[in-house]
Amino acid sequence: MKEPSSRGIGQRLRAARQQQHLSEQELAVGICSADTLRKVEAGLRFPTVDLIEKFAARLHLSPEDLLEPGGSPPLTDNDLQALPPDMRIDFLLLHADGLIERERRDEAISFLQARIDDLSLRREEDRLPLAKLYICLGTAFEKKGDDTEAYSSYMQAYLISDKSVSSDKHGIRDRAMWRAGLAADRMGGARAWADQLFQLSEEVDGDHRAKYPYLFQARALYEYANLQEMRLEVTQVLEEVRNQDPIESLHEMLATVDRSAMTELEHIRLMNAYANAAQQMLRDERRQETGDYLRHAADLLAALGKPEMITVSYFRTQACYHLDCREYEIALAHALTACKRFEELEDAEEAADAWELAADVHAAMNDDVQALACRKKAREWLSHV
Repeated sequence: MKEPSSRGIGQRLRAARQQQHLSEQELAVGICSADTLRKVEAGLRFPTVDLIEKFAARLHLSPEDLLEPGGSPPLTDNDLQALPPDMRIDFLLLHADGLIERERRDEAISFLQARIDDLSLRREEDRLPLAKLYICLGTAFEKKGDDTEAYSSYMQAYLISDKSVSSDKHGIRDRAMWRAGLAADRMGGARAWADQLFQLSEEVDGDHRAKYPYLFQARALYEYANLQEMRLEVTQVLEEVRNQDPIESLHEMLATVDRSAMTELEHIRLMNAYANAAQQMLRDERRQETGDYLRHAADLLAALGKPEMITVSYFRTQACYHLDCREYEIALAHALTACKRFEELEDAEEAADAWELAADVHAAMNDDVQALACRKKAREWLSHV
């Protein structure tokens, strides 16, 4: 009989702990009780994904190192069905990510497709888990070099999440839209694809429902293309701002812009001028001015409602400022946003720096486990430099 998966995880956890000469108390401190660790190692308790990630970070391992070898998921099918839906999907994604990272992409694709078949679009509670699985499936196809299937998977995730009534759908929907757009760009251009899809919808006769698949994809790709063009404009504006003294640039804008009747581009320019001025004040160790400029930038950002239009350094400046003020939760939220944004831009050096900042915040919060995990992320990005 096959050994229970939870026991397999526990045995690997115990072996890794003993190999590094750590006691149960030393591994468990700050993560869980020693009694909980003993139960996990004995296979008497299923570890959550959060526990696996924290144990792995402390042992300088990847979470996948603690999962079942040979392609088995971390838990049996019966075990998975007994878990709450959120925990279940976390385990499935963790396992699939591990297969992708180990370049076992065909296994990951088969595994994800089987799990997708287990869920139903008719149940609202399955919609966002399905979308997450489709995004992961798209990543597996992308790593395999199959942009057509990657695009299809990302677009499925977009469609499913867009129809969800959950308030949590927006981040998943936007991520799916962005990844589908990137795949379309690699296949000839997102806007060109959107134009073709719109044209195809015009050629469909009869039931308007037949037009929907074309129009829906076109909407997603136009949204992506418009965001890309806006980002290019913002990048050009930021380059102009960077070539000037940030304080002088801000004062010039304040003297020439009518804040009661700003265009969107003027709004973006002023918002970023405040952000750059705050960054300069932080470098000059002028805390009060840093805080003042950050508040102005934050107010403009809230009014605009487009966080992708502000320089990523804004989030890093916010994190540093609030870390200095010992407002750790706020600092951590901004640091993690900076990590995400720099990763999206594939700026390895800046992403590594942002993860180091997140580690510093965790360290200030006495969370050594998460600090270690963030430093590991930083090292991974530095390896790409």
